[in-house]
Amino acid sequence: MKRTFCYLWALAFCMMSKAEVVGDWSDYRAESFSSINTEAKTIAISSASELALLAYDVNSDKYRDYNITLNNDLDLGEHYWKPIGNTASPFIGSFDGKGHVIYNLNVKIDGSETGYVAGLFGQIGSGGIVKDVTINGTLVRLQLQSTTASCYIGDICGINNGSIIGCANSAEVRG
Repeated sequence: MKRTFCYLWALAFCMMSKAEVVGDWSDYRAESFSSINTEAKTIAISSASELALLAYDVNSDKYRDYNITLNNDLDLGEHYWKPIGNTASPFIGSFDGKGHVIYNLNVKIDGSETGYVAGLFGQIGSGGIVKDVTINGTLVRLQLQSTTASCYIGDICGINNGSIIGCANSAEVRG
């Protein structure tokens, strides 16, 4: 009985992990944060859609200097990830993962841009801090269409001009 249960659990896990990734998280982001204090410049993230909203807003030059805390483990496997921060609008706040894990970070780079940054964070700017978060199950798919495209890729961050402290990675990047 125990052996059958383990086999069925492993089979179910494999079937769940092979789910097809559909669309970008930016299309499935939350409409607002459940916990934000604009006076104290703090945001608490409790869901994958809120993390996607953070990425969207930071990349639109909002909240890039806020203090962010992650309240839960998150699974980002449903959609392709758009990194938090980019070369035009790097993240310069602090992100405290509080020991939580982000699973199944799928980043797809199509190579149509002439400089792309990929990871949970695209670019951390000077003074930016990311700490105490683990990335597990990352997959960056490269589909470069141009030999002139520059891609900076890391599971935590593509370009780091700040600090990454106490973070861990057990993921894969392939192209």
